Amino acid sequence: MKNDSKTQIFGYTMIFTGVLAIIFFGFGDNSSLIAISFFIIMLGVALAFPKLLEGNDGLSTMRIVVFMMTNVICLLLLKIGWGAHSLKEIELDEWWMGVIAFVFGAKATQSYFDNKFGTPKTPTEKTGEAVNPDQDPFKQLSADEQKRIINEYIKLESKNLKNKYPEIQGLSVRQKEKAGNKEDFYSLHFNIIKKENKLSSNLLIPEYFSHRTSNGTIYNIPTDITGIGEITFSYYTGNREMPKKLGLSCSRQIPKENGVVEVGTIGLKVLKNGEPYLLSCYHVLCAPELSQGITTFSSSSNDKIISPGDKDRNGDDPEVIARVTEGKFTNYIDVAIAKLIPKDSLISSYYNDNGKPNGILRLMESHAKESYKVKLVGRTSGLRSGYIIDNYEATTYVGKHTFNELIVCSKMSDGGDSGGTVTDYENNLIGMLVADSIDRSYIIPIEAILNTLQITIDY
Repeated sequence: MKNDSKTQIFGYTMIFTGVLAIIFFGFGDNSSLIAISFFIIMLGVALAFPKLLEGNDGLSTMRIVVFMMTNVICLLLLKIGWGAHSLKEIELDEWWMGVIAFVFGAKATQSYFDNKFGTPKTPTEKTGEAVNPDQDPFKQLSADEQKRIINEYIKLESKNLKNKYPEIQGLSVRQKEKAGNKEDFYSLHFNIIKKENKLSSNLLIPEYFSHRTSNGTIYNIPTDITGIGEITFSYYTGNREMPKKLGLSCSRQIPKENGVVEVGTIGLKVLKNGEPYLLSCYHVLCAPELSQGITTFSSSSNDKIISPGDKDRNGDDPEVIARVTEGKFTNYIDVAIAKLIPKDSLISSYYNDNGKPNGILRLMESHAKESYKVKLVGRTSGLRSGYIIDNYEATTYVGKHTFNELIVCSKMSDGGDSGGTVTDYENNLIGMLVADSIDRSYIIPIEAILNTLQITIDY
């Protein structure tokens, strides 16, 4: 990697040197230096941009044209430039420069409109960006190495992929499937919006992506596609019994005219510095702040949490059970805590006689392979069961926000379940529900929540 960087720096230096030479000698009598300068520039381009002709996304065709035309100029200088006294003597005057500029501009415009408005194919009409996949060593790698390479590619290219394919809802590392059967190698898995049981026609996802690893080896990473619904936060019965139990409705107590209010679920009773707190999602407990782009809660004059939540009170007076004290909304978590008032206003038992949390389960790859059964307790859904699809999916898009390392389950939630906890059938905690689509539920791993807020579970 360090050698690659040094080579590229040397290439940039050559380009800079060549350009300076052209500026100083381009219209003088040093035609030999002009030709040499162009060669220096071309050599610098080859060293500085090793992927120039490897089929990069976007304006790769434009890059090829520029490369070819620069070579044509070099050939012209070799052919007739040695005996000329200036560029004008070989008729590279303003007219020719205008022609070259027009060609460049036309090609750039074409590439732009092809990229933005070109007629795409459906995902089932895959067109590989990498050739000869059967000769690619990727499938010969171990499972761990395949996953490492795909994750490396996702970290480098996830933003570019989302920009190019805006209907992507998630990217993950998953075994390739064909006709419902899992292959013996891994793929870059695309979750995309499915409308009316059909995959959108606004995508062109290649069968393979070419990726150069840090050691210079190029692999063809296979892709796979699943159509899902658009992922949304699970906003939106609670009752008035006291003390409150896990799984009931909650929200901020804020007059609607003064801010955004979203109803969600009481997830857990937790402890921080020995004091009891209520745990739920940031987009539930801190909805007013999030609507203003504030992603870390510090303080507010309206910090009261009520249960039932605002939409569930049916005209009854609100019952204040806590005050928000801390919360974070990042690419990895969406969580907040509220200090209980009084301290015994919440107990660590689920409201639907589903017992109480019993420990923590960290998911392994085997859980996804075995479709491990789990259950959710939420404000809207009550008790619902599902199974693990992906453990720690690489990237998930919820509206304009990007989440990393979420757990993906089969659909078992609805609006208002955000903040609800997901456990296995032994009540071991797996995580907290944050979002869902038409056939998926998305979970924040419990370890990430506890570590970020420095809290422990009150069993």
